[in-house]
Amino acid sequence: MPQKIRKEVESRTKTTCADALLIQQAVANYILGISLGRTTAESLLFGSIGVCAVVANALCPFYLSWFVQASRRSAAAGTMLLYALCLIYSVTSAVGLAAQNREGVTASRQITHDAYEDTRRELLDLENRRSTTKGKERSRLDARIDDVRKRLRTLQSAAPVPADAQSAFLSALTFGLLDPQRVRLALVALFALMVEVGATVGLFVALSHPTQQPAPPVGRWRPRVD
Repeated sequence: MPQKIRKEVESRTKTTCADALLIQQAVANYILGISLGRTTAESLLFGSIGVCAVVANALCPFYLSWFVQASRRSAAAGTMLLYALCLIYSVTSAVGLAAQNREGVTASRQITHDAYEDTRRELLDLENRRSTTKGKERSRLDARIDDVRKRLRTLQSAAPVPADAQSAFLSALTFGLLDPQRVRLALVALFALMVEVGATVGLFVALSHPTQQPAPPVGRWRPRVD
């Protein structure tokens, strides 16, 4: 593959990845923003603010680089302040959305697991009581046992999974030094930082590649080709 085509492919790949992260972060900020509003207008306002923060995060590195090269210190300082505020807002939005999603999924799985364990204990208790009863009481217990078994089969068909297998596994790797709750918080922060760094710096990195070959050093001998 010619060098020019290879560089073009690399540039387009970097730009595509950066654009994808920008769109994902904008959607995440919008989703969290609309969940904060009490009315439709407020929801749209908060959502649009989150999208604007992502756009500012993508553009600020370019403006900051230009102002620094032009020695415009006041403009560079203002851009840095805007960049910091928008970055903090976007990071907190990403953390909030990721935490809300992960905690919600974990709580739902925990409820399913607890319901399965409670139903299983209820079935064992009824079977133990039936072994010592006779007559009508035994028939009544049989009916209850059948009902509990049906509920247990329904819960089994849902294939209960651990509340947060990833956090539990990473916690086990630390030999109990970090409990699953702290590991879960660290994973949420890691996810938010990964998305934010990719969304804010990715486009700048993708478009900041040199377009020309560097000039040869002055005084270096080069063979003459006729």
